[in-house]
This record gives sequence, C-alpha cells and structure tokens, in this order.
Amino acid sequence: TTLAAHLPAADRGGRVVGLVVTLRFADSQALAHQGIEGGLTIVARGRLGLGPLLATGGGTPAPARVTDWSTWVTRGTARPGVAGGATAGLRYALDGSTNGLLRPVQPTDGQPVPVVASSDLAALAGRDRVLDMTVEGVEALTVRVVAVAHRFPTAGGSFVIADEGDLATALNSDDPGAGTPTEMWLDVPPAERDRVAAALGQRPFAALQVASQDAIEHRLAAEPLARGLLDVLALSALLALVLGVAGLVVVCAADLGDERDHLVDLEAMGVGPAALRHHLLLRAAVLVAVGIGGGLVLGAVLERLVIDLVSLGAGAGTASPPLRGAQSWALVAAGLAGFALAGLGLVWAFARTAFRAPVPGRIGGGG
Repeated sequence: TTLAAHLPAADRGGRVVGLVVTLRFADSQALAHQGIEGGLTIVARGRLGLGPLLATGGGTPAPARVTDWSTWVTRGTARPGVAGGATAGLRYALDGSTNGLLRPVQPTDGQPVPVVASSDLAALAGRDRVLDMTVEGVEALTVRVVAVAHRFPTAGGSFVIADEGDLATALNSDDPGAGTPTEMWLDVPPAERDRVAAALGQRPFAALQVASQDAIEHRLAAEPLARGLLDVLALSALLALVLGVAGLVVVCAADLGDERDHLVDLEAMGVGPAALRHHLLLRAAVLVAVGIGGGLVLGAVLERLVIDLVSLGAGAGTASPPLRGAQSWALVAAGLAGFALAGLGLVWAFARTAFRAPVPGRIGGGG
C-alpha cells in the first residue's frame, strides 16, 4: 500500500527529529488481550518503504527534498529493510510496549556524554571512566566521568551533572521528548528580583512552581527557635564582654591590695605615683591581650557547637550543604576594641584613685 503522509497545519514549520513506528492504542490493547488469553507474546511485524521527505510551500514552485534517509539510523525494534532507488526500507516488530524509530545521526552517537558525577557513582566506573545509565526511559545512556563532586544543589547523595544540550541530544535521539527540561534556574541580580518575581506570578508563568533562594533563607532565619538561639548567643556575648571588663578591674584591684607593701617599697625608693599607675596599667594590658587571645580560641571552638544548635532550630536535621560559620570581623574587632578600651579605662581610673597621695596608702588606713 502506498500512502502520502502530510503534517497537520499546527505542526508545520517545526523540526523533524525522527519517525516513530508504533501501534495505535486500540491495536495495542487488542494484542495485549490476545496475549493474555493465549499466554504468548504476540508481535505485529511489517515492512515500510519510505520515499524522500519533501517540503512544500514557502513560495517554492516544486517540492524540495529535505532528506532521502541516507544519513538516518534505526533504533528500538526498527531495522533497515531492503531499499530500492530513493526508497528507504524499514522492518519493524511491535508487541504493544515497544516502538521502532528512524532518526538522523546525532553528534552524541557513539560518544559518551561527559558528566560530573558524585563520588559513589564515579567509583562504579572502570579505568575508562565510562558508565551505562538508565535515564528517562533511555536504557543505554553512556556517560564518561570527567570530574567528581561531593554535592550539587537540589541533588541527593548520588547524581550526575551534564551539559543540557549534550544530554538533551542523547536522550531525545532514541526517545524523542525524553530530554525536555523540567526545571530552570534563574540567576537574577538583587535589583531585579522583585520585578522577576512579579513576572513569574503572571501568565504564562503562573502555572510554574517557583522557589526563591532568598525566600527560603528568610524563612529559615525567621524560625522562632533559631531566632531565639541567635538572640541568646548575642546577649551571652554582650554579657561576656561586661563580665570580662568587671573581672579585669577586680583582678587589678586584688593585685593592688596584695602588693601594697611592695608598692610602698617602690615609693620609698623614689618611684612616683605616675610610674606606679603606668605599671598597673601595663599589667592590665597584658591581661587584656591574653584574654582576647583566649576568647578567640574559645569562640572558634564554641562556633562548631553553635552551628549544630542553629541547624536543629531551623528545622533541618542535617543541613545540605553543611552550615558554615560566617564571622563579621568588623563587629568582632569593634567588640574587642570596646572591651580593651573599657577595661583599661576603668583600670586607669582606679589607678588614679589609688595613687593620688605621694605615698601609697596601707591597708587599715595607714599612710
């Protein structure tokens, strides 16, 4: 039987990516029913002879030849048949669940798709770094691992990352439509995010499911428990500064009380009150330096513990990727500078009070 097939008007102007030989739904159901009754797999077999693909319209006086099938290959249950003249032969065998495909040669044919893979999948590859994968119904997608990654956004523990164009070509080659993207990422400048968000809420994008990284970050940061933990930690840091200043003054006052006799001896040897005040201030400065160094070390240790608390408070048992500390070094420097200035200022004021007389006072009111 010779047939002339014409594309519907709605499909004209598109790109022909392949010809699929398949059963109509009613025929597929009939074969399945017969197979169940007979207990055998029933296959519909046949042959096709394809003349050259022609294009008409566009002001051309005669149909233009698009292809004569010479560079096309068969996939699925389709096999090359006997060709005659400009006709391409095609044999097929269909059981209701399989199709025959005739398509042009693609750049990815015989070439593994380069991918970045997770460490567990990369370990499965041999010395040639080649893997055979099943993706979107394509049973034999061959990839070559060119790099290894530990994690990738929105992906789980095992993943492969490929160029969208190469992957779509490889998937669509043997299963047209399988390589259609289902997710798109937008890198929007901060100044344009409100405008883009408003546009995504209108047609034709209103049907899309939109997720904003900023919105997720703000939602997690506003979690009551996480917010409460951060507030407690901030107040604890402020209280630590206050207690540190008070402790510094108390230590200096205690040292002054314990060493009054030595200070009297220094005074007797000609050391004036100004020198004694500088001596006390220098000792306080050494304590401040040691305290700042120890505080930084202790803060680095506590930071590791605080990250786990904040992660649990934000509703994430195990954060992916793991949370990392982000220090505002300007704020840290301002806090340490405030601690040093307040502590040394109070010690200086205390020293001026203690060494006002020409001779330091003794315990019990003696002079």
